[in-house]
Amino acid sequence: MPLSRLLFLALLLAVGTSSFSQMMPMTNTINTPRGPVQYTTWRPMPMMYYGGPVSPSVKYPFTIVFSSDSSVQVKAKINVSEKNHFIKAKINKQKVVIKPKDTKEIYRVDETGLKIAGMPADSCWLFLAVKGKINGYSYLAEKGSSSLIAIQKGEGAPILPLNKDNLEEMVAENPEALKFAQKKKLERAITTFNK
Repeated sequence: MPLSRLLFLALLLAVGTSSFSQMMPMTNTINTPRGPVQYTTWRPMPMMYYGGPVSPSVKYPFTIVFSSDSSVQVKAKINVSEKNHFIKAKINKQKVVIKPKDTKEIYRVDETGLKIAGMPADSCWLFLAVKGKINGYSYLAEKGSSSLIAIQKGEGAPILPLNKDNLEEMVAENPEALKFAQKKKLERAITTFNK
């Protein structure tokens, strides 16, 4: 193999692996029933795909229940690139934009048969991502604590923005979880409290 080809392959490998190792903060603000919530998540640096960054949202088959109680199944992803999230889909051969305010519920079923449901908020859908003494809600249809933006202590309790103050109040009776909350290690505080 010519030396120039080997150098080109080495350069491609170096560029590809270095872009995966870098993390960047993503800070967004959404409007919830309890007021605006600002959240920051750390994501791998977006990879470029045909000239544009890859969204953290993944295309899934969703069932969307509209405010009118009608429902539709679409394969789409939630567009989270703007302040107000939405889904673009083709329904009856027409392109439509579906916003949280147009729906009662949106859900998908994962590979284990678990229903991951989202309820509409002002600017996004809130998906139950962590279930426990403190429930955690994500703006993505994913399980786990990596994209939590809202929390709830107990069924039927108000859903509040995930921030240091709200979480400290919820975990006050657990010294170990409280210590993590005070250090702004919010995911760790929730995990510790839910043990």
